[in-house]
Amino acid sequence: LPVLHVDAAGVSSYLQGARSTPLGTLPAGAEIPQASRVLAPGECVFLYTDGLIERRDVGIISRLEQLREAIASAPEDLEACLDRVTAEMAGEKVRVDDIALLKLRFAPRS
Repeated sequence: LPVLHVDAAGVSSYLQGARSTPLGTLPAGAEIPQASRVLAPGECVFLYTDGLIERRDVGIISRLEQLREAIASAPEDLEACLDRVTAEMAGEKVRVDDIALLKLRFAPRS
């Protein structure tokens, strides 16, 4: 799944570099794609598991856009942001797949 990048102005985009199959599924010795992105102060990236966005009854593109919208309207506070986005994306149905969401923000030392 693509990493979601949000710049300091709040503009988000999915990063396409280094996308690969899930960890542990490549043949032994296969080269793992890599990419890098330098974050400026205030920028962040969101990483998440497929359980957060995949639904059998909704297309993946639609769910990725829903994730972008949920993050754009989420509070800035880390815990509140993650709680709100996870709740919005997961809904009230009982899930059997893992759900994880990680927010990394570049905050230079003062």
